[in-house]
Amino acid sequence: MARAKLSDELKLALKQLSGKEKDKLIFRLLPKDQVLVHQLEFKLLEDEETTEERRDEVRSYIIDACSIYPEKYYSPQHLLWALKDMSGKINYHVRVTKDKIGEIELNLLMLTQGISKNLHRLQEEDKWYVEKLAKYIVIRLRKLHGLVGKVHEDYLLEFEDDINQLKQLISELPNILDVADENEIELHLLE
Repeated sequence: MARAKLSDELKLALKQLSGKEKDKLIFRLLPKDQVLVHQLEFKLLEDEETTEERRDEVRSYIIDACSIYPEKYYSPQHLLWALKDMSGKINYHVRVTKDKIGEIELNLLMLTQGISKNLHRLQEEDKWYVEKLAKYIVIRLRKLHGLVGKVHEDYLLEFEDDINQLKQLISELPNILDVADENEIELHLLE
């Protein structure tokens, strides 16, 4: 649903409402936006102190989701769906908590776990069969590059081992390297 833009006149009229009338409006409108409800719970009730706990929950979800591999590997498409599901959990966590460091950590974990657990299977797949997965991974790498570029240098040391592990995994997957080249995406972005 598209967000409605509030006119200046409406903003002024809302400011002039009594506290009771504003409360009624808030209690009617809030339940319609679940993300906003969770953001307010995090900010007002948890006092923003549960960021690490929430990050741990998403981390556990990713580890559990990847633990089925390689025994339950079905196809690159199935892995792509799993990665997108994990990515959705990460994105929701970030929308609620604004946890930029957690966003980097969790995306690195998702990619390293997803790729490392399926490395040998992915190496055996035909290029055309793994192309959508490869494109998705390359797009996530581009996003990670942007996120890493925005954090202070001290945090980069914290992620250095994970970044190097991810670069090593990618270097062992020629299909992903080919897709990156075809789309003119340089994989040294995480340097």
